[in-house]
Amino acid sequence: MAARTAVDSPQDLGGKLDKASESLADLFQAHKPVQHWEFQQHGLACLLVGAGYVRSGEFRRSVEYLPQAALECKSYYEKWAFATANVLLERGLISQAELDAALGQPHQPANINFHVGDKVRIRPENSSLRFRKPHIRTPGYIFGCSGTVQEVFGYLEDPESDAFFNVSLPKQPVYRVSLRQVDIWKGVGEGYAGSPTDELQVEVFQPWLEAASPTDPASQPTSHSHTAAPVQSHSHAHDHGDHFHEERQEVEQRAVELEDAGDLSALSLALVKICLEKGLVTAEALRQIVEEIQMAGQQGHGQKLVAHAWTDAAFKARLLRDGGSAAAELGISADGVSSKAGITAPSGPLSEVTLKVVENTDAVHNLIVCTLCSCYPIPILGLPPPWYKSRSYRARSVREPRVVLKEFGTIVPEDIKVTVHDSTADTRFLVIPQRPAGTEHLTEEELQQLVTRDSMVGAAFAKIPAAPH
Repeated sequence: MAARTAVDSPQDLGGKLDKASESLADLFQAHKPVQHWEFQQHGLACLLVGAGYVRSGEFRRSVEYLPQAALECKSYYEKWAFATANVLLERGLISQAELDAALGQPHQPANINFHVGDKVRIRPENSSLRFRKPHIRTPGYIFGCSGTVQEVFGYLEDPESDAFFNVSLPKQPVYRVSLRQVDIWKGVGEGYAGSPTDELQVEVFQPWLEAASPTDPASQPTSHSHTAAPVQSHSHAHDHGDHFHEERQEVEQRAVELEDAGDLSALSLALVKICLEKGLVTAEALRQIVEEIQMAGQQGHGQKLVAHAWTDAAFKARLLRDGGSAAAELGISADGVSSKAGITAPSGPLSEVTLKVVENTDAVHNLIVCTLCSCYPIPILGLPPPWYKSRSYRARSVREPRVVLKEFGTIVPEDIKVTVHDSTADTRFLVIPQRPAGTEHLTEEELQQLVTRDSMVGAAFAKIPAAPH
């Protein structure tokens, strides 16, 4: 028999156990909240598809165009940001110049501009430079500070450029800069307790340096009485001539918030800005769809469908035959099209999908996966959990489903067939879990409490009701 061959697609993970590098056990504990930029990226993609600017196939192909290393390490919505930018550029809806302007200009190879003894100032955090923590290599506590060049190191590869998918690594001059401690820590608690002559020396890449103005502390004679609050930033600042002074706590808090931003979050924010400015989407439409995405799954639509199917055999038959139509009987939209005019609801980057409902019985246990991406009934269940989108789950579920189920604590007897459904088309699957025994006396509302998200994917059983006291 000839060896089986397959297209070497980086997204085609089914059965590739060597690609299953993530631990499902760790992912079960992952409760990192979705950030606002991620909700916006999801909403932006849906709006662009709904308006016809982007096709879902283009979107998926653009994700696959990411380098293999990026596919393995970039987050879910970082990949969406790349795909959105790529298609908008391809279609000519935005230009590279517009994208560069929104991102801030990338660092370019440069000649050495400063020399030993020059008075320089570290640029403020809000400078128009392309960077995103944690790849920024200039410590936040010296933003806006002034000092003196002590040494010129020469050229090193610029590590901050590595945070952007379409930028090479230009070499940049690096300097050792001396700064007075009293200038750095002025206004922070009790300030600096040591001598006014104490200094700090730090290496700074040239894009983060500018010539100091004559009024900067580094340009003044050192004295015991002259100090200046050096921090410059972009909000809650007080303008005093050439300086912006601000509470250090506010600067540090913003730095902490930026630490959690992904490499391509800056790209996503830039795309939102451009699309709003060009009228591709409106602020109100984006606000509405972000709200829908945030609320998805919180209304308990899936639980209502399952509990009603448990108590109404005729409804269950209709649900199994045509999931979308049956869901509509309960006022539940399953295809991702919002009732709000012009808004495409959060079903991933697709405007319409088909809901297919399957039932777990004494003879079969169903498990849902999407090995090519992460297709999921978002309007009904909410955003997919990290484990569902993971490389490990996608690779292993079709190859060793019983082992995967066991990791969820779900032991399926050998005499029950396990059927895995791989959502490779525009179909979203929902599992009706088996109704627990001894629940005949429960109301439909009480039954809903036994239905979990994982049970509606097939990864778990429905909950067993607590024994009466």
